[in-house]
Amino acid sequence: MANENDGVTNFLLSREEVLAVDRFRKSKDTNVLTIMFTDIKGFTEMTEERGEAFSRDIRKKHDEIMKNAIEGDAGAGAGMIVKHIGDSVMAVFTEPSKAVDTAIAIQEAINSSGTVQVRIGLDMGQVTMENEVSPDIFGRHVNRASRVEGLADGGQIYMTFPVFDSAKGFLAGKTDRKIDWASHGKYLLKGIHDPVEIFEVTSGGRAVRRPKSGVRKREISYFWLSVIALIFILSAALYILKPSLTSVTFVGVTGDNVFLDFRTKLLLDGGLNDRMRKSLTPIAPGKHRIWFDRSYCVRYYSDEFTVSMGQNNIEPKVEYYSLPGLESSVFLQKDATSEIKSSDVKFFNYALFDENNIKSDNALTVEVELRGSPAAGNKIRFEYKMKFVLNGTQLAPFEKYEAVDATAENKVIADEYVYKDTRYAMKVKFRTCASQANIDMQSYYNGYF
Repeated sequence: MANENDGVTNFLLSREEVLAVDRFRKSKDTNVLTIMFTDIKGFTEMTEERGEAFSRDIRKKHDEIMKNAIEGDAGAGAGMIVKHIGDSVMAVFTEPSKAVDTAIAIQEAINSSGTVQVRIGLDMGQVTMENEVSPDIFGRHVNRASRVEGLADGGQIYMTFPVFDSAKGFLAGKTDRKIDWASHGKYLLKGIHDPVEIFEVTSGGRAVRRPKSGVRKREISYFWLSVIALIFILSAALYILKPSLTSVTFVGVTGDNVFLDFRTKLLLDGGLNDRMRKSLTPIAPGKHRIWFDRSYCVRYYSDEFTVSMGQNNIEPKVEYYSLPGLESSVFLQKDATSEIKSSDVKFFNYALFDENNIKSDNALTVEVELRGSPAAGNKIRFEYKMKFVLNGTQLAPFEKYEAVDATAENKVIADEYVYKDTRYAMKVKFRTCASQANIDMQSYYNGYF
């Protein structure tokens, strides 16, 4: 049997934090607390894409909203923030209705800021033993609130039945907000033995949404289980048989390094230069696309073609695509006494395809500045600055400087990725050789980085 304390280790409280919780609940004369657990949706990805400075500024604004809503004038001091765990906040309330009302206020304030989205989970229960807060009992409720929050998406407030049952009746007719409630059924949560019924509250007419993830417990009769099993077996048989009932012969596709759709290697019979070659790779009926590389930054994609049941002869038309790249350099004369500078602005437009064969157009602006100036001790100070704006969003700037020996051989000062996703990556390399410095920005399709 699973232990409800499993998985609580990430939320262990210090003795000072437990005492603070105990003082808070004693000041309100209660043994029951409502625990709120929140986090910022996509914070890790945002930090990787936009940089630490940007994410710190976002988290600072987020923390100010949280503190004002929970402990400040906006919340009339109804709650207490126990601790921050990265971009997550753990807080406690003595009244479940106030916890729900505060959660709604937080979402409204966050939505008004237009910066990020926050997920919120709530649970409540008795947290004391012999009139003192028990870390084990309190930890179970913290764990449950965290698991409930993990089911929510950005902008959502999920809660367990005790919070819903206590808050709904109390808030009815006592708030100016238009509040809607919904049950999403019972879910199996990690570290919690019994299924937990998940409720959602929304305000301002926002639609409720079922959890995108999580295992939902359903009550199904044996009859419907039999029907579902039969449908599954028939569907699986059809899925297995479909490719075998389909034959595809490509016309004019040469070479042996051709791919189908996103990453499936296409095996073809015959010689490399045969005009007609049958696919040995099973291809299911539907829309497809093939592609092949000419280099790490040049790729040919076919137009989208349709495969039907039976025999298919496909003569795809291919189109050239390439990724952005640039190079800049400066050369300092041996006896130079002043700085030399090279600067440029480049604009790139290029297309990419995702795993669903959907094409997206991209725009990149790159500003580059490269400087060289004499330094003491027969050295040269080289410096570069680069700014990238991808599809209207500025990426983290790149800046580096180094003083090198004027007679030194080739030296790589920086070799860093500017941007990376599942489709491609952009990389900057800054290197020097004696009195010359070069900066290269190259892009690579997936499979080359």
